[in-house]
Amino acid sequence: MHIAIETPRREEARQHLSDGGFSSELYGFVDPQKTWFCPGADTPEHRTASQPTKVKLRPGDAICCGRQGFLFSGSIISHGENCEQGLTVAHAVNKGEDIEIVPEPDSQNSAKSDRSRIIGKCREKFKEFGPPPTDKMKITADLALLELNVENVSVSNTVLLPYRLKMFKGKITSDVKVVILDQGGNPQFGCIHRPRWTDATVKFGDSVGIFDVLGIGRQNETSDVRITEIGDSGALVMSVPDDKTDIVYVYGNVIGICHFGYGNSLTIANKIWPVIEEIPAELIGDCKSIDYA
Repeated sequence: MHIAIETPRREEARQHLSDGGFSSELYGFVDPQKTWFCPGADTPEHRTASQPTKVKLRPGDAICCGRQGFLFSGSIISHGENCEQGLTVAHAVNKGEDIEIVPEPDSQNSAKSDRSRIIGKCREKFKEFGPPPTDKMKITADLALLELNVENVSVSNTVLLPYRLKMFKGKITSDVKVVILDQGGNPQFGCIHRPRWTDATVKFGDSVGIFDVLGIGRQNETSDVRITEIGDSGALVMSVPDDKTDIVYVYGNVIGICHFGYGNSLTIANKIWPVIEEIPAELIGDCKSIDYA
């Protein structure tokens, strides 16, 4: 048995174990693992393609806010409200800020602002929900609602054509196989190692604690190996497509990477449906009718 404890406290721990009848042959001391979390937004890369008049957005497209680059997470619609809103991560944006597609290089003056690149603005952002006065456990949200510029943007919630998106609204269990489209559009396959991971001590931005999130890693690995990199925040965690249906289910959005020490790390994602359920009705209408637009 290995017990993680700092060196200065080992003699005290050894005495307590001895008093409790534990032989020193039954255990050994090791250094505690240090866990740290890296939010997944990054500085956006410039691309060379010309900008169309009307932006066509799909989940996984690169967007930015200032110097923070991340990915578009699709759009939702409440059938009662008939209002389409975009989704992305909250840690990279602030309420009221403009959201743009990744800027294109400009041989004249690349620093100029191009209003045609603006796809909308952050309507509201949510860091976490709970606990009391609710009777639910605390859950990390890291989700932003975007007010889309409908005159400038059209959204297609399709991935790996021709698959359509639907929110997964059941219980998420371990070992579920998933696929994530990274910032390069490449599918990264893995599985859910930890369906309800919580660490109340890890730092996330200007606060402490990450609660009830998904820990995702490579399949068939004896250790934890993440499947995303910095810059993949906002990527969708989806069911693996098959030829029996044109639907893939979305379990959550990537929010970053957690490092556990000893070379172990996991992709961390929120749980999209439990988070959506907590958003006030005045912002999204009746959550029971919400799904991808």
